[in-house]
Amino acid sequence: MISDFENLSLSGNNPANNHGDPFSHTELTPEQQKTLIDIRRRKTELLLEIQIVLEWRLL
Repeated sequence: MISDFENLSLSGNNPANNHGDPFSHTELTPEQQKTLIDIRRRKTELLLEIQIVLEWRLL
């Protein structure tokens, strides 16, 4: 399930990916690009964890 969300949030060609991001991937060094991807991946994981907790509370 995470991979589906990662594909949406991490793909560079997705117009919804901009979300006010002042940096394009081409302006970042490879190390900065990796860090940004890691941060976005962790953000996605945390949002999914929150969603799971909220769903359990509704049961």
